[in-house]
Amino acid sequence: MFRYVALFWDDLNPTAAVRARELSERVQAMDSGWRRVFSHMGVEVLCRDARLGASGAHLLHQDSGVVLGTLFERGEGVSRRVGAGIGEAESAAIVASGGRRLVERYWGRYVAILHEPASRTTWVLRDPTGALPCFALRSEDIDVYVSHMEEGARLASGPFTINWTFVAGALCQSRLQARATGLNEVTQLLGGECLVRRPEGSSRAFYWNSLELSRSTPPIEDPAEAARLLRQVTRECVQAWASCFESIVHLLSGGLDSSIVLACLKDAPERPRITCLNFHSPGSNTDERTYARLAAEGMPCEIVERPRDSSLSLEPLSRIPRSCIPMDYFFFLDEGRAERQVAGEHGAGAVFSGVGGDQLFYQAQARLAAGDYVRSHGVGRGLFTVALDAARVDRMSVWAVLLGALRDGLLRRRWTQQAEMGSRRTLIREAVIHDIRCERSLVHPWFQAPPRVPNGKLWHAFQLLFPMDFYHPLAPDEGPEPVAPLFSQPLLELVMRIPTWLHALGGWDRALARRAFQRDVPRQIITRRAKGGQEEHAKALLARNGRFVRDLLLDGALVKERILDAERVRDLLSGRPTRTATSNAELFACVSVEAWLRQWRAV
Repeated sequence: MFRYVALFWDDLNPTAAVRARELSERVQAMDSGWRRVFSHMGVEVLCRDARLGASGAHLLHQDSGVVLGTLFERGEGVSRRVGAGIGEAESAAIVASGGRRLVERYWGRYVAILHEPASRTTWVLRDPTGALPCFALRSEDIDVYVSHMEEGARLASGPFTINWTFVAGALCQSRLQARATGLNEVTQLLGGECLVRRPEGSSRAFYWNSLELSRSTPPIEDPAEAARLLRQVTRECVQAWASCFESIVHLLSGGLDSSIVLACLKDAPERPRITCLNFHSPGSNTDERTYARLAAEGMPCEIVERPRDSSLSLEPLSRIPRSCIPMDYFFFLDEGRAERQVAGEHGAGAVFSGVGGDQLFYQAQARLAAGDYVRSHGVGRGLFTVALDAARVDRMSVWAVLLGALRDGLLRRRWTQQAEMGSRRTLIREAVIHDIRCERSLVHPWFQAPPRVPNGKLWHAFQLLFPMDFYHPLAPDEGPEPVAPLFSQPLLELVMRIPTWLHALGGWDRALARRAFQRDVPRQIITRRAKGGQEEHAKALLARNGRFVRDLLLDGALVKERILDAERVRDLLSGRPTRTATSNAELFACVSVEAWLRQWRAV
């Protein structure tokens, strides 16, 4: 898998220069695949496993920097993959803009490192999707930026300590996005954020903010035009990603989002060889093979159908690679292994999926759309229709939706990220949840003082903060790249201009996406209201590994640090009937975070 290390130091400091050279040599000694791709005046960048057409190093002209990852140039309805080198005039324009030109004229999955020798200024920019990691740490007088903490752990000059506030926050809110990480000595650059390094000091700024974009651009309120643009831009993004690979595995669940991605691949100008992979397991809603077969009809592709293995051991969690952000490993236990196996058998360089579609196309919290409508149009004739649509999506009373809309729209009650923290969590102590909700450092900077946009758009923007994990946490480093083509900057920008109530038209979740692709995706899938789940599979896994889970949690750091309620955990894992009601998802999250903690506390 593609990885990078970037080193920054004061080029006028001889001691720092020697230290930087030592670190660079240490990186190259780790593996023969590491190579230096950029080096000039206090900046050195190394990477490994660069792949032609996929993740690689795009060099700017005359020592002005490098863009790491995958880069596309915008065009009229078509996005062109950028090659290994960027021309002189364009390189100068990118540096002169401090990197803003990358956000305005390009898109992709990248971290850009730009350098202006005359002013001794360096910019580090993470693309708006944040899909390629960017972690920062210090090694004596050298600033080190890495995509993976395996390198960070080897280059650091001192020990790492646990950031218990972040760990508790990660349990209170899945996939927490903040500048902090689970380690006190490591921070991260967020999506759309740029770090500017000058001799007099450093500063950070967001070059891209979906809330500001929603506030400052005219909305697209015509449903037909919004659906047309949604189809056009979705196809553009999916087909641009498809041009990067000769062969791919596509995770085809049979749901709406993965079926839309496959439909966009059908007539891609540079279509790769496609192998569809479908997972199924026993249960009322976990076997979607019929829908997957429907979606693939007429496509020149093979469908590989794999049963989920509920007899898996959770013991591999004891050997997870070190990372700086605890995550939920449930979906990686079985499916991730099978993805890599099938990709290897078919020579696939990437695994595509419909990840991000639920958030992008607005699958939940439709009731907020009614308040958005009041903010935009007031209490008029159309409000009841919007409220009725929202009530059908969220399965609520229309009167409850109307009451909420009036509070949100007229009284200006605001949605907050803090209110979401700890909701539907039963194993975390109430005092911990209270403290986490008061901890501003865990609130994404956009939501600390958000612009005056309606609640539905606040929620929509928040849902789009969570990119697909780039590295597989339970598998060897070699393997196909994960690609979530729906999680692309042009699509994120488009949906932020579409009012939330259009996404619930007619009482359907993701209504606009259904309308946009009604001629591309089989009707049986377009009209599906239920989604496949894995509750019974998760329940069987936990039952099979009951002793491992009990030993891990009851003797674990989360209980000792009084983040989890020991009595509730003991009651839940006793094997006896219990009143402690929790979801399998919460229990798996606790197990995952505890396993992550053991990797660092054992160092």
